[in-house]
Amino acid sequence: MKNTKTAFITFFPAVPDNMGSSTVVNSRFKSWPSEKKLFQLSHIKKINNKNTKTIFIRKEKPLNKILSLPKLICSVFLYLKNSKKKIIIIEGASWIFYSFLVFFLLKLFFLKSKIIYISHSIESEIRKK
Repeated sequence: MKNTKTAFITFFPAVPDNMGSSTVVNSRFKSWPSEKKLFQLSHIKKINNKNTKTIFIRKEKPLNKILSLPKLICSVFLYLKNSKKKIIIIEGASWIFYSFLVFFLLKLFFLKSKIIYISHSIESEIRKK
């Protein structure tokens, strides 16, 4: 998968691994075959390295997350902009509004990108009915 970059996006702290959803994300991230980077909103710890970009928020409140979305989207854009094949994986744990907004805006920037949405909890229950 040369020239392919994958951006994993979470609206919760996936690193450090501290809950069930973060374990699922980290497992998928570690086994993903192409070049990849995890973009996360976190109030726990600011981790920025080759594989992880944290948009740090002081308190885990919906308004703080909404206000942080432009910075998250910009970070993903800068990471993917020079890649031929772009894959965006949005890991949602009941954050459908954030997921929709990020999906919509990134699709405007990268028309030919592949976007995968993976729900973890309530969205799966809603689809069953």
